[in-house]
Amino acid sequence: MGSFKFLTPGGDPRPVTRVNEARGETSHNVPYFLPDGRHFLYLLRSGKPEVAGVYVGQLDAPDAPASGEDPERLLATSIKAEYAAGHVLYLRGRTLLAQPFDAATLKLGGEPIPVADPVGFGGASGRAAYSVAANGTLVFGLGGREISKRLRWFDRSGKPLEELGPLAVYIDPQLAPDGRRVAVERIDSQTDTGDLWLLETGRDVAARFTFNPGSDNSGVWSPDGQQIIFRSNRSSPGGLYRKASSGVAAEEPFLQSPKNTNKSPLDWSADGRYLVYGQDAAGGLDLWVLPLEGTGTSMKPGKPFAFLQSNFNEDHAQFSPDGRWLAYTSNESGRYEVYVQSFPQAGGKYQVSTGGGIAPRWRRDGRELYYIASDAKLMAVAMRGESTLEAGLLSAGAALFQTNIHEAGGYVTTDKQQYDVTADGQRFLINTPVEGAASAPLTVVTNFTATLKK
Repeated sequence: MGSFKFLTPGGDPRPVTRVNEARGETSHNVPYFLPDGRHFLYLLRSGKPEVAGVYVGQLDAPDAPASGEDPERLLATSIKAEYAAGHVLYLRGRTLLAQPFDAATLKLGGEPIPVADPVGFGGASGRAAYSVAANGTLVFGLGGREISKRLRWFDRSGKPLEELGPLAVYIDPQLAPDGRRVAVERIDSQTDTGDLWLLETGRDVAARFTFNPGSDNSGVWSPDGQQIIFRSNRSSPGGLYRKASSGVAAEEPFLQSPKNTNKSPLDWSADGRYLVYGQDAAGGLDLWVLPLEGTGTSMKPGKPFAFLQSNFNEDHAQFSPDGRWLAYTSNESGRYEVYVQSFPQAGGKYQVSTGGGIAPRWRRDGRELYYIASDAKLMAVAMRGESTLEAGLLSAGAALFQTNIHEAGGYVTTDKQQYDVTADGQRFLINTPVEGAASAPLTVVTNFTATLKK
């Protein structure tokens, strides 16, 4: 979300906030009205820690942030805030705090007091697993993002095999081309930021790969496994950075976002010539391709070109091993399905899934394409054809086995994958929620202010 708009009954929407890109603002999120119905709290997202936080907006002053005088930050945080019973509630780490707030003067007062711990949070969206009513009733819980996960191997029948790495909040596992390492985002529960970690598949060793205070994620391996390109918000909301996978050299900017446009790398072609990435646009998420010039550390980005632009979300793009096709997810039909389209010229489009699907992955020889169905089953489609593309189901329903990837059923577009497959298609590494954690209960407090007097 860029800025907020206000809609009066029978009227046209009008902006009530405007993102100031020159100041490093990237979005305004999670509004919460104050009692007067004119002022509201909102979360300002930025790659600059000194800018990001919770601010107070008002319906009749949308130009205030752009008037030359920077708005006054109420709270330095990357998570939403809410108001009730004379207090602003917000998270510090996983502790929910309540701090006195004068809704007339819009000023904080007193010291923050712990109300609940632990409370989950929603990552890049800035949301959190709590809500409070005007009468002081509070509900909170662990939250989906905070569910610890285990990277676990499965065979083609769905039989669980060995586990990889410690319990953590993982996102987006990406196997190296030789299968010996995995790049994965790991969330720090205290700061709500992600870093890339490298896990070795042959032994239980995990090493942190990025160390910047910002969020580093969406790591994509080069075909020779020597480099990783990833997304970071350290200097822009979604610039691309490159680092040697050995970790011996510092990362370097690779493709920046001059217009504060979020970019997330998705895949690197097997011949090393192209990088496909998702880019935010007014109509949704578009697919762009970055030609790569040179090899190794001397490789440089060429001129990006749009591959798919529409009023829908295109995501999860993956090159076929021969580089002639691009598999991706789109919601153009009204729900997310998996498609395959010819590359580098878009055309020859084929819909692979039929009942909903996300997250395509190719087998190394290109003879199978996998995806996650809307009921979280892992599907496999046999790919045939040379000049044309045909698809045949492996078996009735094309289902290999039922996964517990909890994002699949109520999927909201994201560039994150939750599984990967070995080169021969015999084993699948799946980001698996710990059994029982997904059903963590909610806690209800009928009058949270009473706890503040204890």
